[in-house]
Amino acid sequence: MVKKCTSSHLIPIIFAALTWFIIIPSHANLLVSNNEVKAWVDQYVLPSYKNLHQANLHLQTHAGGLCDAKSLHQLDKMQPHFSKALEAMAYSQAIDGGPMQDELRNFQLYFWPDRNNLVNKQLAKLIDESNLQVLQELGLEHASVALAGYPALERLLFEPYYRQTVIQDQEKFGCYYIVTITNNLVRITAAINEDWSAKWRAQLVGPSVSNSRFKKPADQVSFIFSNIDVLLTKIITKKLAKPLASKVTKAKPKRLESWRSSNSLIMLKANARGLTDSLNITLKPALIRAGETPHWHQISNHLSLIQQKLDQLPRPLVTHLSEPQHWLAVNALQEQFIQLQAKLRELYPRLNVHLGFNAYDGD
Repeated sequence: MVKKCTSSHLIPIIFAALTWFIIIPSHANLLVSNNEVKAWVDQYVLPSYKNLHQANLHLQTHAGGLCDAKSLHQLDKMQPHFSKALEAMAYSQAIDGGPMQDELRNFQLYFWPDRNNLVNKQLAKLIDESNLQVLQELGLEHASVALAGYPALERLLFEPYYRQTVIQDQEKFGCYYIVTITNNLVRITAAINEDWSAKWRAQLVGPSVSNSRFKKPADQVSFIFSNIDVLLTKIITKKLAKPLASKVTKAKPKRLESWRSSNSLIMLKANARGLTDSLNITLKPALIRAGETPHWHQISNHLSLIQQKLDQLPRPLVTHLSEPQHWLAVNALQEQFIQLQAKLRELYPRLNVHLGFNAYDGD
């Protein structure tokens, strides 16, 4: 005989089912809300690019009088402003998509890694030719990316050979070239800021806007975390793996980024701050709202350990990487970044995040 199922029997069943979903939230999708997307743009993206542009303006100002009073002292006075600009750029690297990639602006600003040593080759040729007329007429807007940004400027400000060349050049080509680079940096970051304010912000915070690149909320969230993932992969595979090599005796300190100006560690710290701020703004509230604070604690712990390990490393890192204890410390730092990326990738399917092609994966 089949027992009739009454409403009194159904109530406990329904209650048990609801309780199951409450107790086991890990099966539910996470939601990064539009408010968090907007906060990421307004509290991280826009301020980071504004700060980068201001740093370039300071750099431009300090280059302005260089050709009137060429001296090593004048070059020295530019160095801290150069380092501030690199730090600002590194902080912004958790958002390397969008306007930064238009017109190859990311490469124009910072052509690194430079696998074929193009900056050295092209800079040497440019200085040797010293065609001031071409520089004045065309500027650097259509020049090779290897000659347009920070890596070329770093050599001119920090490498003894180029420093002397700039000072001793009677035609003043080197100092005019420095001025032209700083003008170009200002032009690029002004365009990035304008594009974010005039076009990209509205599309990212309102995906239903007509002609938007983001057709649905999942596109917004995927954009955010794809940028975060690209930076993590670049840190792991380029900023750390290449200099570390396979063991301490094979370490290649001069594969570190911006080693000439001793900014390798400064830039890694700025990268870590950019990642931390981005994740605090977007992922932390989503996890807490879903009742999954332990997941955030794991991510927060990785971020804290990364910061601790960065703070313990000596400067300049280029002179210490080949020392066993510091090589091991950098290797442990890389492992923390790997674990952070793995933890985030574990959560991405539940965030409905679809990572785009990452040029650094598997490289």
